[in-house]
Amino acid sequence: MKNLQKFLNKFIAPIAKWVSHNLFFSSLAEAFMRITPITLGGALVLLIGNFPILAWMQFLQKVGWATHFSAAQNATMNVLALFVVFNFAYVYAEKCK
Repeated sequence: MKNLQKFLNKFIAPIAKWVSHNLFFSSLAEAFMRITPITLGGALVLLIGNFPILAWMQFLQKVGWATHFSAAQNATMNVLALFVVFNFAYVYAEKCK
């Protein structure tokens, strides 16, 4: 365990420090942190719509909800790209003042 800790402190820590102090990467990380609630919401919709129980999947198909869950999940994942871009631009501009 001590060898792993020495390795991490010697090689990985300087890289992590550089990334955390880099304006671009720290802004990108903050942008992704800001979209975490949307990501979790999309994951919940994905989980409910694709729960791996055959009876549940057949029920969703029979009632017609499967297409709605699929559409909601696709929309959430597609909108994530827009949120990341806008959040990244906002955070980057905020840090640059």
